[in-house]
Amino acid sequence: MAAAALRKKCRPTAAKLLTFAVQLVTSDLPALAVIDGTLCRLTRAGAKARGHAPLASAVAEFGLLLRDSRYKGRASFESVLQRAEAARGSDREGYRGEFLQLVRKAEALTAAARKQ
Repeated sequence: MAAAALRKKCRPTAAKLLTFAVQLVTSDLPALAVIDGTLCRLTRAGAKARGHAPLASAVAEFGLLLRDSRYKGRASFESVLQRAEAARGSDREGYRGEFLQLVRKAEALTAAARKQ
């Protein structure tokens, strides 16, 4: 499937894949809100941004683990490391490598704290 993004309106050069409208209704009021938009095919810049999603999800999962969030589900340091490693890419600035080091340190500290 082609990369796509939700937008209010597609750029003139983008292919429109789908247009939608959702109306939220309650028994008290006729219509609370209407949400509408268009699903557009992504440009090259948008497709490049999509490549950051695995790292962003690893960072979000790491945050859930650090807070010991009730929403963490089956989150684990292992899955954070797997996704972050897969998303490392060229890492010219070294930030992704530093993130991996931080996750490993947090995993070690968490394991040590559980042993006590």
